[in-house]
Amino acid sequence: MMRFNTTAPDRTLSSMSVCFTVMVFLCVTVRDANSADRWALIERFSGNPSSPSQALLPENFDYVVTHRTEPKEQFSKLYAPYPADHDENCAGPDPAIVPTRQHQVYTTQTSNGQNPDQSFYICKHHMMSSMGEVGPYSVSAFWPRQEFDFSDGGTLQFDVNVNEGHSQRHWWEIMIVPREQLKVGAGPVDSAIDETYPADRIVMDFRHLVRQIKVGTGALAPDGWLVKEREFAKYDWAYWGALHPDDPALSDRRIRRTMRISLRDTRIIWRIRTDDGAWDSFSVPVPGGLPFDRGLVVFKTHAYTPYKQNNYDTYTFHWDNIVFDGPVVGKYHADYADDVVYLQRDGH
Repeated sequence: MMRFNTTAPDRTLSSMSVCFTVMVFLCVTVRDANSADRWALIERFSGNPSSPSQALLPENFDYVVTHRTEPKEQFSKLYAPYPADHDENCAGPDPAIVPTRQHQVYTTQTSNGQNPDQSFYICKHHMMSSMGEVGPYSVSAFWPRQEFDFSDGGTLQFDVNVNEGHSQRHWWEIMIVPREQLKVGAGPVDSAIDETYPADRIVMDFRHLVRQIKVGTGALAPDGWLVKEREFAKYDWAYWGALHPDDPALSDRRIRRTMRISLRDTRIIWRIRTDDGAWDSFSVPVPGGLPFDRGLVVFKTHAYTPYKQNNYDTYTFHWDNIVFDGPVVGKYHADYADDVVYLQRDGH
């Protein structure tokens, strides 16, 4: 395990042509590392609606919410509304305005890509996923219906808020999983939800604003972990607020930090772009190499008894600029049924 900082901003070159004269003219095009032709998938969540919009949600994504409840209640239980960021006019959230601008969201357990849960919506050119106090444990998940091929190494990049308002309940993760093993509500073995991780999984966990990288294969969790490393600084977990106490994003959830995750055959590197443009990096070796090299990228949020911290109104994550590279793998089609809940276990 290794963590390090780059002290200068990431140096990328804008597209240009460089010509050399060696008997003949040879022109080489150097491309911007963030230019569109690098990425196999690009989602910018474009749209600036006058109210929170689900019509603008990308149609090539799936959206699922799993609440910890009895199976008999999956279709009938009505959850109380909770506040989610941005008001009915898509204004906010502004930390200088109290109370912050929010609107009420009603959630169900029957959402899918054709009928997204209200907890997914777009304002101001980015997407929100939100889950307030609806029960002891909920998991929301969204993912592009396009696989990420990292057989020759790959980069996944996205923007998300890192504010401390979630207290001890700030928790999202990225799960990369072979398409045929997809599980949308999976959690750690010590969590209050029964669905376990699939046999093959790569998980980047951001819980309490601390990076953790986990790689497993060959058995359902909790067994089969090849790597399970949490970032440490000196003798304590490397909380983002302790590493960068002056980061304005800690108190303003309108500010999103860029996450760049590099998958190599024997190493995973997770970089976060800091306020000054540098990259703060956490690197973990994977002995024997990654167990698979192609899968779906599932963005998940865990809402775990937020009322215990009295902060259920801060459970909105702001996502933007999701991209990954590698060979382009075609999108797949999905058919939906109104009476199907996307669970692998009984969900209680």
